Amino acid sequence: AALDLATGKVTAAPAPVSQRYTGGRYSSHWSPDGKFLVYGSHRGAYSPMVGVHTLSIFSVETGRERELPLNLRRIGRVRWSPDGREILVSAFDSQGRKGLFRVDARTGETSLVVTAEVGVDLRWGRWSPDGKSVVFIHYDWKKQVNTLVQHNLQTSEQKELGRYPMPEYV
Repeated sequence: AALDLATGKVTAAPAPVSQRYTGGRYSSHWSPDGKFLVYGSHRGAYSPMVGVHTLSIFSVETGRERELPLNLRRIGRVRWSPDGREILVSAFDSQGRKGLFRVDARTGETSLVVTAEVGVDLRWGRWSPDGKSVVFIHYDWKKQVNTLVQHNLQTSEQKELGRYPMPEYV
């Protein structure tokens, strides 16, 4: 949808970004310059561990969509790097490792940033403003603790920023 930011009124009706195929689309994020929208997509009947998983990049200027086929499964939250060159995703790789991965926005080449051990989830990955580290929440289900962690991308050093109890769900 298009909005007039001054008035808050809708100037163009909402419409799907893509109608190229049926399947799931999830976890969208705008590029730092606002020219591209990246989102995870899955072709066909949804199954998180099988099928074709991609990152789709939609250009606002051209209306074209480009797909980055990935060798990743259960792609979670996606986030552009501050320079717009990479995308941070939570996912499983072909070896069954669960973690955070960097994806080159041009080639789709992936590299593991940090892996999660059994009983742990890594969530809400975010780039630091300078792009030199990522911050994420380390969910330890056995210990019932959330830990906010900063991971330096150059040295792989990790720094604990805080610990929080798991929320209670009703």
